[in-house]
Amino acid sequence: LLGLVATGIFRGAWHIVSSFARTYHFRNSIKNNGKEENVSIHEKKYKVVLLKNHNKEAFTFGFFSPCIVLSGRVWQECKKEEREALLKHELYHMKHRDPLRFFMLDILRMTFFYLPLLGYFVKRYHALQELRADEAAGNTEHLGNVLLYMLSQKVSSNVPQASFASLLDLRIARLRGQDIRDHWRVPFFRLLFSTGFLVVFSAFFLWKPNAEAKTACVASKICPTPSQGYTPAVYYFKSDL
Repeated sequence: LLGLVATGIFRGAWHIVSSFARTYHFRNSIKNNGKEENVSIHEKKYKVVLLKNHNKEAFTFGFFSPCIVLSGRVWQECKKEEREALLKHELYHMKHRDPLRFFMLDILRMTFFYLPLLGYFVKRYHALQELRADEAAGNTEHLGNVLLYMLSQKVSSNVPQASFASLLDLRIARLRGQDIRDHWRVPFFRLLFSTGFLVVFSAFFLWKPNAEAKTACVASKICPTPSQGYTPAVYYFKSDL
């Protein structure tokens, strides 16, 4: 059990270091591979970084200063109304600092990897934030067109982010009015395994081996007492006290 805990701490620490390193490297790379555009959303100006690549990419990244990033291909191929729906979706992530929230939850998920139920709740929170961002996008028709457009694109960047291309099947099903309640069901085996592990883990740290010795001492009226140094224990009768 202690080995699992130590492994989890190492995994969490490694995720923190590697994520900050990837974010720092990506932020420097977009200075050469992207350009900033001022985009008006809700009558306010926001900076959007346009990448010079041919991938279908749209995401928000950055822990403390989140930024919206789009590929030039998405910017050119999507209509104005579709771009606006996409930007409103990403703006929701930026205002709620979802990249930082997702990052912190991923640290918990990786640190406590031996609790699979925690991973389920992390994914559920991620899905809820994506659905809320879709609601903030407004027009469902334009949003649906962008979702279908991004359907063939997987999340390509390994930088911690809130990607528009995540959970596309779930979000499209919701826009179509389909029943998505099955997605929220708690996995039984994850629940069973996590509960069992917590019981064993608690018993391991809360069980006191001296409790049985004290019980035997009271029953037999013979109790051990430690002597000085490393000499054997000296026994005495309670009646001699």
